[in-house]
Amino acid sequence: MNQNKNYVLFLSITAALGGFLFGFDTAVISGAERDIQKLWNLSDWTHGLAVAMALYGTV
Repeated sequence: MNQNKNYVLFLSITAALGGFLFGFDTAVISGAERDIQKLWNLSDWTHGLAVAMALYGTV
């Protein structure tokens, strides 16, 4: 029974850490996206693609 509790604790911590890192990455991208669009002269479509790929990369 103790092994099950440790496994559930491990899964809970892993899920919480994953959610934290996804949120952190989202905040970083939202702060840098305008500069990235200006730096690389991205169209609206490629700008959206770059942001989506960065968020998809965190998964």
